[in-house]
Amino acid sequence: MGILYPIGILLALAIVVVVTHPFAALIHELGHAITALLMTKGKVTIYVGTATDDPKGLPLRLGRLEAWLNYRPFSSWGGYCKADFTGQPRYKTSIYVLSGAIFELAIAILLCYFSFHYDTHSALKMVAVLFLVFSIFMLWANLDPFERHRSKEGGNLHLNDGFYLRQLIYAQRYPKYLAQLRELMAQKRWADAAYLAEKLLRYRIVNAEIYRNAIFAQINLQRFTHAQALSDAYLKKYSGNANDYTHAGYILSSLHLHAEAMLAYEKATALDPKHHVILSNIAFTHQSLTQYAEAIVVYDQVLLIEPTYAYAYSNRGLCKIKLGQVDDGLQDIAQAITLDPKDAYAFRSKGIYHLGRGERAEALTQFEQAKRYYAQTFDIDALILEAGGNSQVANRSSSRKS
Repeated sequence: MGILYPIGILLALAIVVVVTHPFAALIHELGHAITALLMTKGKVTIYVGTATDDPKGLPLRLGRLEAWLNYRPFSSWGGYCKADFTGQPRYKTSIYVLSGAIFELAIAILLCYFSFHYDTHSALKMVAVLFLVFSIFMLWANLDPFERHRSKEGGNLHLNDGFYLRQLIYAQRYPKYLAQLRELMAQKRWADAAYLAEKLLRYRIVNAEIYRNAIFAQINLQRFTHAQALSDAYLKKYSGNANDYTHAGYILSSLHLHAEAMLAYEKATALDPKHHVILSNIAFTHQSLTQYAEAIVVYDQVLLIEPTYAYAYSNRGLCKIKLGQVDDGLQDIAQAITLDPKDAYAFRSKGIYHLGRGERAEALTQFEQAKRYYAQTFDIDALILEAGGNSQVANRSSSRKS
């Protein structure tokens, strides 16, 4: 009997916690929802125990309030309230963010007060006390900033109350930095922009624009490994658009991870199937994998969309040369120079043609011309070294137009 009693107590406590958790989540989200209904005019939706992109459970609707309730005691989804506070004053948004934890704690205090004031059953008192303890713990947990994916696939990132509150505070304190970042990007001061963007990310300002600027600045600085880390983090936090996946593919190609790059480009084309730059990058990736016939097919598609795109002519010409169609290939390269006399890739392609014929001096001339027109031409330093020249860059360059 002595050992069974504490086991029974622990079992009872476990049952209370299991019951309390979803109930506390519901009370918490109702706190947000009531505040949103009072402060906004739009629809308010709460989710308890279910993902936001594919809600399961019991749907309830009352006026502007919609609720999806799914009793899953051990679910990691918890709760989430969706409301539109766009254009609302910062103080209203702050009240909305804080209202969930405060409402939950207030209900717990009232439950404790009434259960002890009216001397209710001991079981109810135990539940009230545990709920109060749980609410105090959740107050700390919700105001301690963290991130959580609330979609089934982890694509949509939602932040807890503390993270939103910190974002509001930093957004108020550092608006001048955001304006400065935009100015640095416009001036193409990539090193300064990269430093400032990552400084803001360290301040934990969750902003897609800052991530995109940080990634683009690192690309222009040719810091591709770091750019890849930023891109991966960004795409875990946000649903990327076509440009985001294009940049991701470009970074991977620049690191010579062509198979992975192709997967990123496929996602980009699914979002924007007729974007000539995305298609050009796909073609160039085929070209880098020596899949010249496949590359030509895609370059043909590019030129149907953008008939005066010199870059496509330059590289299609090289692919034709590689397949033995030398005259047609040289004609494409000549067309590229006609369209854009400073197209670096036309001179790169001519240099590779001459290098293949053993004409190293002429190849070097063409490669050096390509580098003068665009210093980040893909693998240009390696090609200059192969042709017998001296590159000012010790390591291998891995850049092309993105």
